[in-house]
Amino acid sequence: QPDTIAWDPSMVVSQPRKKVAIIGFTPSRAHAPYTDPEYEIWGENALFVHRDVPRCTRWFDLHKPDIIDEKRLSWYSDIGVPVFLHDVRDDVSGSVKFPKDELEAEFGDYFTNSISWMIALAIWEGFTTIDVYGVDMGTDTEYAQQRPCVEYFLGICKGRGIEFTIPQTSDLLKATHQYGYGTDHGYRAKLMERRTEFQERLANFTQEIEQRQIEIRQLGG
Repeated sequence: QPDTIAWDPSMVVSQPRKKVAIIGFTPSRAHAPYTDPEYEIWGENALFVHRDVPRCTRWFDLHKPDIIDEKRLSWYSDIGVPVFLHDVRDDVSGSVKFPKDELEAEFGDYFTNSISWMIALAIWEGFTTIDVYGVDMGTDTEYAQQRPCVEYFLGICKGRGIEFTIPQTSDLLKATHQYGYGTDHGYRAKLMERRTEFQERLANFTQEIEQRQIEIRQLGG
């Protein structure tokens, strides 16, 4: 059954769970501690489409209200846990106004993605463990520009003594080598492997396009 712990700042101190796993879309989400009752599980956006998040305690959709479609709103109403949106909505049971102003007062206005807002909320509420699964933000993807903000908030976690886990497959807090010492932690090899994968995919797509162009010319003739 869904966990129905309601969000209320006045209850944060007495809330029994101080561990949270924030879940994103990449495959490492499968390794999140879904079966550990000490953890809250926070999902986001259209992640429910994958149907492989067996438990959640809160859901987040911080997109502008006019781009959230009816199918998603319907699912949010049925999930049975607090759903954090820009504002409370009559058509979403359990909707909660996301505390944007409070978080900006605490941390400033540097937020570039949902994950950074969620980490900030967990810090603000006093969680002692904040794990992040399914969030790679590879340097060769559209999320690369958002990665520094997530790493910034993980740095705040480190500075405040908050424990966190990042999967080995994530690009977060990874570098090709250590400055001044050249220590290679295997990240360079990972990037090279990913580069090879994309080159192979590009070659396959190019070949397919060329084949389609031949067919178009044949049909046109």
